[in-house]
Formats: sequence, C-alpha cells, structure tokens
Amino acid sequence: MQTDATTSRILNSAAKTRGHIQFVPLPGSSSSLGVSAIERELHEGGAALRLGRFTDRSGIDVAELNALDHKKLLFKSKVVGRAQAEIWVEAGGKFFIKDTKSSSGTFLNDIRLSPVNTESTTFEVKDGDVLQLGMDYQGGKEDIYRAVKMRIVIGRKVDT
Repeated sequence: MQTDATTSRILNSAAKTRGHIQFVPLPGSSSSLGVSAIERELHEGGAALRLGRFTDRSGIDVAELNALDHKKLLFKSKVVGRAQAEIWVEAGGKFFIKDTKSSSGTFLNDIRLSPVNTESTTFEVKDGDVLQLGMDYQGGKEDIYRAVKMRIVIGRKVDT
C-alpha cells in the first residue's frame, strides 16, 4: 500500500516537463553536425545538454557519437570550444541556454551571449531562434574553421 508521500513523489515525477528540441543546420553553415538534423528530448530538472567540439581521438565518427550520447551535442569545428554552451528545459517546457566561458562566442539571433571567456547569464531559447557556435576563422574557407549555425525547433519535428 502506498503512502501519501509516495503517491506525491510519483505524481510530481510524472508532472515533470519533457521538452523536444531539434537542431537544423542552416544552408551555408558548417557541415559539422554530420547529419541533416539532430533531435534531443530534455527533462525538467534533468541534466543540461552540453554543446561542444568533437575530438576524434576515439575513432568514432561525430554522427555516431551524437547518436550514442544524448547528454552531449558535438560539432566538428575548431571554432567551437570543447565546452561551448549548455541548453536545458524548465517548467512549462521553456528552454534556456548559457555560454560556458567560450572564447569564440555563442550567439542567439546574432547577439553574442557573453564576452570572451566569460560565462553568460541565462537566455530563453524559442522555436525558430538561430543559434551560432563560434565565429568563422580565416573567412571560413574550410568547413573545420566555419561557425556552426542552426535553427532551433521546439515541440515539433521538421523533416530535413
């Protein structure tokens, strides 16, 4: 027989918000996603999704690694820091982002979130926002030196 405290815990955990987010590369952006789009399901109060640079020391392809690890989203671009930014979901299905002291910058709708090597305040991310990680280096002539630019899709799925 369940106690009132147990029932309350079960109801509270069931009421936690789950949020669906999709990252869709913008045309002309780096192909560092390794696939056409990446989806993640985040949970209120759960771990943040960590965005950062992929290093190929393991011999695993970036697309494979992104498919295996749902707590990280990695990009094959030298202008993205190893620990660039974090995204999480809060009550009501609202998503938030912060730059985690990157040197090359995290941009939301063309606005840099914080100065170089400084953790940003929290910013709400909305459906349709454009997220950019890093800035093109040497004109972005090579994919590896190009910023990662993607459209954020929240609560729905976009076929790419």
